[in-house]
Amino acid sequence: MGMNSADLYNATEMKGNTITYNRTKTKDRRLDKAQMKVDIPKLAQPLIEKYKDKTGKRLFNFYQYYVDEKGFNKAINYGLKEIGRLLEIDDLEYYAARHSWATIALNKVGIDKYTV
Repeated sequence: MGMNSADLYNATEMKGNTITYNRTKTKDRRLDKAQMKVDIPKLAQPLIEKYKDKTGKRLFNFYQYYVDEKGFNKAINYGLKEIGRLLEIDDLEYYAARHSWATIALNKVGIDKYTV
């Protein structure tokens, strides 16, 4: 599942290799507070450790570098545009990458929409 940058910015809980969070966009509209779980593959564990919040206030330290979710998302998109430029991929952005992943999971891999 692709995790929204605002949810990544605000994440507070990881048990084992699973991040559990309440989706910022829809938590106030659902009875389950839009609780989501994302399993993190071993390959990504070094990144989890690199950006871990040493204070324990949040899962990641992004809030120490970016004033809010919008600033964090802007920084991600800036980096992705640089990568896109090097790879000759136009308009590479976080939101589009999340949705591309979901489209591939649904249409090519056959994962059901409730899992995606």
